[in-house]
Amino acid sequence: MHRRKIKIILIVGVILIGLMLFSTIFISLSGGLGEDCSSCVNCTDCYIGINSTEEAKLFDQLDGIVKNYVAEKENITDQSMILTSIKFKSKEEAFVSATVNNKSWGGTWKYFDNQWNPGEDFKSS
Repeated sequence: MHRRKIKIILIVGVILIGLMLFSTIFISLSGGLGEDCSSCVNCTDCYIGINSTEEAKLFDQLDGIVKNYVAEKENITDQSMILTSIKFKSKEEAFVSATVNNKSWGGTWKYFDNQWNPGEDFKSS
């Protein structure tokens, strides 16, 4: 009888460890727990509630707008010289950095009134 209890406890323990391992792998493959990234700056692993296709569309849209903005401010015509990095905090907010001619731009961009706009902190350094 005592051995049977030990076997049952061991089996239950193995099952629990297996479930924990499976859930950890599943969560990491599915993009995390959907953390709130509203206070995140320069985040790399935030889940913003959209699929990769939607995020790619947002990225392409914002990337073009940022390059136009920086090109106008820097008075350049070749936007291919502008390197950008975009990290979305949400569907309506992103941290953006851009580099051109050894000059860096960085800060927040927000989506309101059906368009992307630079935040007050988006400046060159």
